[in-house]
Amino acid sequence: MNMLSIIINSIKLTLKNKTVFFLEILFPVVLIFVFGIVLNGAMDNSKNFKDIKIGYYNSNDLNNAFGEIKKQGLKLGMKFYKDEKENAIKKVEDGKYTCFVEIKNNEIYLYKNDKDEFKINLVEGLMKTFVQRYNAIFKIAAVNMRALSSMNFKKIDMNLVKDVSISGKGTPGSMDYYAVTMLTYILIFSATNGFYAMSKRKEITNRIICSPVKKRDVILGKLLGNVAFAAIQILALILFSKFAFKAYWGENIGTVFFIALSEAAAVICIGMAVGFISKNCNEINTQVSTIGLVLGFLGGAFIPVKNMGKTFKLISNISPIRLINDAIFNVIYESNFTKAFMAIVICMLTVLIFMVIMSVYYERRVA
Repeated sequence: MNMLSIIINSIKLTLKNKTVFFLEILFPVVLIFVFGIVLNGAMDNSKNFKDIKIGYYNSNDLNNAFGEIKKQGLKLGMKFYKDEKENAIKKVEDGKYTCFVEIKNNEIYLYKNDKDEFKINLVEGLMKTFVQRYNAIFKIAAVNMRALSSMNFKKIDMNLVKDVSISGKGTPGSMDYYAVTMLTYILIFSATNGFYAMSKRKEITNRIICSPVKKRDVILGKLLGNVAFAAIQILALILFSKFAFKAYWGENIGTVFFIALSEAAAVICIGMAVGFISKNCNEINTQVSTIGLVLGFLGGAFIPVKNMGKTFKLISNISPIRLINDAIFNVIYESNFTKAFMAIVICMLTVLIFMVIMSVYYERRVA
């Protein structure tokens, strides 16, 4: 009963704070709208592939087969140029070609320039589909050559490439992207809710500590109260962006919600621990804002990490927000739960570690 009272009291105090309501619910809605509209063209133009120029040289019996791949690439907006190897590789180095594809002795060689990794990934995706299709054909030929006579290469279904690349929700549009990243970015500042619960309301906290209320009830009550508010915040942002901005959240929205909630629980617990220990409220608040901005930037909150250079990508690994974002995007667009599981486990371990820290300091406070 004591824990329930603390939970309800924490929710009420947070809801009464107009600054929290504006910064954690209204502000991210504005950010989603602004980034989604302003950067709409920049992100959506990446879907038409019009700037992808592929040099190629085909010297074996797969000419007709590669012709089908070329045909599908042209439909997507790619440009193909038959060229000699040395000349084509020079053009790749100069940036005139995105890459050069050589098919020789039933092997595919892809010469690429890593300056534009996004475009290279698109071409590699197309070629992987090509390889998978024709590896299957070669295996059939090895077992039963006659079976190939009944196969029509021109009618091989290549819709898989088209669907993954441009139709449906193979990649996020600007509104889809910023709906996710602004949610995970703004949840960093849930740390301030946990911090204020233990610092600005220290008089209330001290009274509770001096009362016969159990340590477990105090810590869990304040944590669950703030997590409950975060759940309301997450639901509000997901539903509003889904219906007002038509952002795509996939078919596993429950998993997405749980990933975001685990992030909120982790940062709230960190904030509570810091608030329990710290005496300088203003300094910590400024530091949380600065750290949150840096982690958000490195995690791809404002600019997609995949569009940045290798150095930035390497540095961005220090941001837990990148893991959270990757986990959510993998769930939405690929139904891949590997990173989701990893992100949730890391967040729950963080909660456990900082709850132990709070328990230790709680004992000292009581003493």
